[in-house]
Formats: sequence, C-alpha cells, structure tokens
Amino acid sequence: MRPQAFIGAFVFTLVLRQAAGIKWSRCFRPKAVGNCQNKVPAWYYDFWSFRCKGFLYSGCGGNSNRFPTEEECQKSCLRKSKRKEVCSLKPKTGKCKAAIPLWYYDPELDECRGLIYGGCKGNANRFETCLKCMKRCSGKFIFSA
Repeated sequence: MRPQAFIGAFVFTLVLRQAAGIKWSRCFRPKAVGNCQNKVPAWYYDFWSFRCKGFLYSGCGGNSNRFPTEEECQKSCLRKSKRKEVCSLKPKTGKCKAAIPLWYYDPELDECRGLIYGGCKGNANRFETCLKCMKRCSGKFIFSA
C-alpha cells in the first residue's frame, strides 16, 4: 500500500470513529505493559486488527489504552454493532460427546491452551489452532512460519 493511501485510510478511520462517539485518542495509543513486576490481566485496543486484545499489565506506568475487561475495551473503542466478547469467555467443552482438540484463550496467563471440545454448544472462545487463537486474542507478537 502506498504511504498516501495508508495515511488517507488512517485519517478516514479516525473521522468515522470520532463521529461514532469513540474515544479514539485513548484507543489509538500503543499497548504499554508498564514498568513494574506484577502480571495483571488487562485489555488494550489493537488499531491494526480493530480488536481488543489481552496482555499482562505490570501494575504501574503504561498509558490509558488499558482496560480491566474485554467488554470495557470494546465499549470504549468499538461501535456497538462490532462488540462481541470472545477472548474473555471461560472455556466450555460443550454438551456433546465428540473429542475435538481445539484451543482457547486464557486471559490470566495471556496465552492459548488446549481444549477438548464436545462438538456442540460451548462458546466462541475456541480456535482451530494455537496461532489463530493468539492472533485473535493476545497482544503478544506472533511469528508464523
């Protein structure tokens, strides 16, 4: 993408989000873990993916692009029609008897873990691969081969 097109798209997005009543200045700051030693589950808005993602906050420092829950992040940074909690949902295996190996995101650890899915019911916090799970839910930079 040419730089002019990127800048145009960025400005257009800012205008749309401001018109929708979104607190864009807070949401467009980079993720900042802070400078202490704690590991507190938190959420930030990732401008590049247009999603709220989890990370482990150090407990001090950082910036205002930090929310206690996925829901609070979405309320502040997404239009109502785009909100859908996925990554903060507790894993559910479902009620059926299949044994499908999948992955779910654990915000307490900021990582994806294995889940044996029963094949029906459950919830949206389930992914075919660990990579898909991490890309959707985690703020960690993921390398894919």
